[in-house]
Amino acid sequence: MLAAYCEEKMPGTKFDKFYVDELVKKHAKQEALDLLVSQIKGIEANSVEDFIDKFRKMVDSANYAKELEAN
Repeated sequence: MLAAYCEEKMPGTKFDKFYVDELVKKHAKQEALDLLVSQIKGIEANSVEDFIDKFRKMVDSANYAKELEAN
Protein backbone atom coordinates (compact mmCIF):
# COMPACT_ATOMS: atom_id res chain seq x y z
CA MET A 1 0.00 0.00 0.00
CA LEU A 2 2.66 2.55 1.02
CA ALA A 3 4.99 1.47 -1.78
CA ALA A 4 2.25 1.98 -4.37
CA TYR A 5 1.48 5.42 -2.95
CA CYS A 6 5.15 6.46 -3.08
CA GLU A 7 5.52 5.12 -6.61
CA GLU A 8 2.50 7.18 -7.62
CA LYS A 9 3.78 10.37 -5.98
CA MET A 10 7.46 9.94 -6.92
CA PRO A 11 7.53 8.10 -10.25
CA GLY A 12 10.90 7.20 -11.70
CA THR A 13 12.84 7.90 -8.49
CA LYS A 14 14.87 5.75 -6.13
CA PHE A 15 11.94 5.76 -3.71
CA ASP A 16 10.57 2.50 -5.03
CA LYS A 17 9.15 -0.64 -3.43
CA PHE A 18 12.55 -1.74 -2.10
CA TYR A 19 13.24 1.64 -0.49
CA VAL A 20 9.82 1.71 1.14
CA ASP A 21 10.14 -1.91 2.31
CA GLU A 22 13.37 -0.99 4.12
CA LEU A 23 11.75 2.12 5.56
CA VAL A 24 8.84 0.05 6.89
CA LYS A 25 11.24 -2.41 8.56
CA LYS A 26 12.59 0.45 10.68
CA HIS A 27 9.16 0.90 12.27
CA ALA A 28 8.76 -2.18 14.43
CA LYS A 29 5.49 -1.18 16.08
CA GLN A 30 2.27 -0.87 14.12
CA GLU A 31 1.48 2.47 15.76
CA ALA A 32 4.75 3.95 14.51
CA LEU A 33 4.13 2.60 11.03
CA ASP A 34 0.57 3.97 11.00
CA LEU A 35 1.91 7.38 12.02
CA LEU A 36 4.52 7.28 9.25
CA VAL A 37 1.91 6.36 6.64
CA SER A 38 -0.43 9.15 7.74
CA GLN A 39 2.42 11.68 7.72
CA ILE A 40 3.48 10.67 4.22
CA LYS A 41 -0.08 10.78 2.94
CA GLY A 42 -0.44 14.20 4.54
CA ILE A 43 2.35 15.72 2.45
CA GLU A 44 1.02 18.56 0.35
CA ALA A 45 3.15 19.32 -2.67
CA ASN A 46 2.79 21.15 -5.97
CA SER A 47 5.24 18.96 -7.87
CA VAL A 48 7.05 15.65 -7.71
CA GLU A 49 10.24 17.48 -6.71
CA ASP A 50 8.43 19.26 -3.88
CA PHE A 51 6.93 15.97 -2.68
CA ILE A 52 10.37 14.30 -2.76
CA ASP A 53 11.88 17.20 -0.83
CA LYS A 54 9.26 16.99 1.91
CA PHE A 55 9.37 13.18 1.94
CA ARG A 56 13.15 13.14 2.37
CA LYS A 57 13.02 15.71 5.17
CA MET A 58 10.54 13.45 6.94
CA VAL A 59 12.16 10.02 6.51
CA ASP A 60 15.86 10.79 6.12
CA SER A 61 16.43 14.15 7.76
CA ALA A 62 20.03 13.48 8.83
CA ASN A 63 21.28 12.65 5.33
CA TYR A 64 19.10 15.36 3.81
CA ALA A 65 20.71 18.00 6.06
CA LYS A 66 24.20 16.76 5.19
CA GLU A 67 23.48 17.06 1.49
CA LEU A 68 22.19 20.61 1.94
CA GLU A 69 25.33 21.59 3.84
CA ALA A 70 27.54 20.08 1.12
CA ASN A 71 25.87 22.20 -1.56
